[in-house]
Amino acid sequence: MIPSYLLSGIPGIAYYLYYKTYCRKIPEIYAGDGSFIDLLRQKCPILSEEYNPIPMFHHSTVMTVLASFARHRGLTFPFVREAYVCADGGEVILDWWTGKRTTTAAKLLASVAEVNVAEELASHSESGLVTAEKITEPSFMNDEDLSEEVAKTALLNLPAAEAVVLILPGLTGDSTQNYVRGLVQASDSLGLMAVVMNYRGVSGSLKTPRSYCGADTSDVAEVVNHVKDLYPNLPLIAVGVSLGGILLTNYLAKCGKENADSRVLGGFTVSTPWNIAASCKVLEEPLNYYIFNRHLAQNLCAAANRHSEMLSKVPGLDLEQLKNVRTIKDFDHNFTAKMFGYESADDYYKSATPHDKVHQIKTRLLAINAADDMFSPYDAIPKEAAKENPNVCIMVTSHGGHIGFLEWNPFGINFVERVFSQYVKALLQKPEYGRLQFQPEEVDAAPFTAI
Repeated sequence: MIPSYLLSGIPGIAYYLYYKTYCRKIPEIYAGDGSFIDLLRQKCPILSEEYNPIPMFHHSTVMTVLASFARHRGLTFPFVREAYVCADGGEVILDWWTGKRTTTAAKLLASVAEVNVAEELASHSESGLVTAEKITEPSFMNDEDLSEEVAKTALLNLPAAEAVVLILPGLTGDSTQNYVRGLVQASDSLGLMAVVMNYRGVSGSLKTPRSYCGADTSDVAEVVNHVKDLYPNLPLIAVGVSLGGILLTNYLAKCGKENADSRVLGGFTVSTPWNIAASCKVLEEPLNYYIFNRHLAQNLCAAANRHSEMLSKVPGLDLEQLKNVRTIKDFDHNFTAKMFGYESADDYYKSATPHDKVHQIKTRLLAINAADDMFSPYDAIPKEAAKENPNVCIMVTSHGGHIGFLEWNPFGINFVERVFSQYVKALLQKPEYGRLQFQPEEVDAAPFTAI
């Protein structure tokens, strides 16, 4: 007869052996031969280290849900908000974080003029900068009464930034998402500026009868040019998460196809759905439908209905059809396809999916995916295509879910942020880039200058 105290330990031993055998694994790496993968192997040791998913919660569904509310709880940033007007009159909200620059500038500006957040939001709602934390955080808007000299002083005495990180969130995400703030924190720890691109209508009002989709990279191109025009001497690193990964990959592929300068030093994507049609098929499985698909479809419909007055101007778009939407594909068929001139959701997916554009990419791109990601099936990841392109590296972990990648401490720095930090350091340490310094004479072009 085996003692009960020994029997009670058998499940733990069994799980330990299972975890050690099937969960703790070195990521699979798919990349073309060349200087890029050589750089990663030399400067990013994490690529050859085991990823240790959080024990007991390593299942893809559990990991994804847990990460959505546990990661970086309480982490906030008083962003400086810029309402950037696109060429067609549409508005994209950019939330800037520049570390000590932001907070020091805010303190100096606040010492000159008392700021009433509600009044500022009303008086400057059409253009300019306000904080993303609209009411709970102080406004950093440069008041008209503030002199240009005061604004310059607030910026010239701040530490130099080494690069700018542009972050593109997921499908319905914005700068408030915990995964975004984790990347901002990682950027800040490296002494970098970060700017989050909030898609049309996600933050603020919709100024034109046009939203956003994975196939349309025109807003990304405009924002990239805007950031580089503001800080021409600072390298730009672009990060895309989920839909943001689709947008960034498509943007880089389009630049490569047209032999155009992407103006991006390096790209980094997380949980990109490489084949959107395949992703939708998996998301329509019962468990994924009830936990993820239905919820996201409802959020998309709610966002569209919130801008119903403006969207009613789109020819052929009937918002009443959204009442019948049950899945993301339903929404794309009834809304996205009609908004952007596609015959159907499938037609749109053929245009937006990035898995067949990998060969066009000429800008360095490191992509991280999990083999168990229900939004990006393992078989749909373009592993072979990546092996043929010396500018692309796809890193696939055994677990991680969708934008999960939690490790032992679900509230702390996660695997993605550690990979990101090493990758950015590798890019900036290349001799031909050097350690760029902030140029004081260019402060007037920064998004904080006095109006």
